[in-house]
Amino acid sequence: MTTGMLQPREQQRRRMLREMGIMPWIPREALPTAAPSHDMIFSLLDVAEDESAAQGSIPAAGEVARNNEAASTERAQLDESEQWPAQAPEKRNSGAMDQARQLLGQTDNQQSNSSRLDENQTDASDVSINDSADQRNQADQTEALAFNFTWVGVNERLALLVMMPGAETRIPAVQRDMMKRMLVALDPGIDTSNLKARLFRWPLPGLSNQGGAAATSAVNGFVAKQLNDRPATNLLVLSDRVPVFMEDSIQVGQMGEWEALHINVLCTHAMHEMVDSPSTKREAWQHMQALRQRLTSG
Repeated sequence: MTTGMLQPREQQRRRMLREMGIMPWIPREALPTAAPSHDMIFSLLDVAEDESAAQGSIPAAGEVARNNEAASTERAQLDESEQWPAQAPEKRNSGAMDQARQLLGQTDNQQSNSSRLDENQTDASDVSINDSADQRNQADQTEALAFNFTWVGVNERLALLVMMPGAETRIPAVQRDMMKRMLVALDPGIDTSNLKARLFRWPLPGLSNQGGAAATSAVNGFVAKQLNDRPATNLLVLSDRVPVFMEDSIQVGQMGEWEALHINVLCTHAMHEMVDSPSTKREAWQHMQALRQRLTSG
């Protein structure tokens, strides 16, 4: 490719770069490790001079350097005038000082507000111990909870509430088989061939309040709906502890009443505990004797 063919293309490239705001530069010295390059003749002047260079008037290297230096100086002055359109250096410094004073004033206000907050906290520390206990109880009620349980409506005399360990959402097959045998042992008249389970998961998506009070309200509504669809007079709760949403009067191994829902409750060990420990299974069966008497007596 001849020099005459390269030059117009290079001038066109230069014009396109300038229209995009890109200022290219050409090195005046070759780097020690630079690869050899082919000869190329082009100009770093403005468009008019580029066109003249395309016709054969190529400027000298010294003139190119001076023009580039003048162009960079003019561009720097233009950028400076756009940033500070009508301010002298002293004016700029005063503006910076004003901004600094404003920031310092805001800092002082924040410190004064922080001091007043510390004083309020100091005054609040003088409240009685009973008030502090009430606040802790309120904090416990709003603490986020997470639990799952399965509801099984057995018949008009019995329902099951099975707490699920961790994030499980289904009762494993081994536990289901044990649960069916346990139900038949409690009442031989129970039909276990068509049991249906309903899963409840907490927290519910989209709720801002995920504390204990909200969980209790949600569980009460869910259980009330299940009892309305299939009434039952007794509830067997299988859990490693009394669920947090139940009333304090309910104790493990003792018949009690869920007063909010008007149903008799017996809480005993969880299914996975009975599968893993035969002694726990025997203890749970002892707990169920009071419930068994209720079911068999009609």
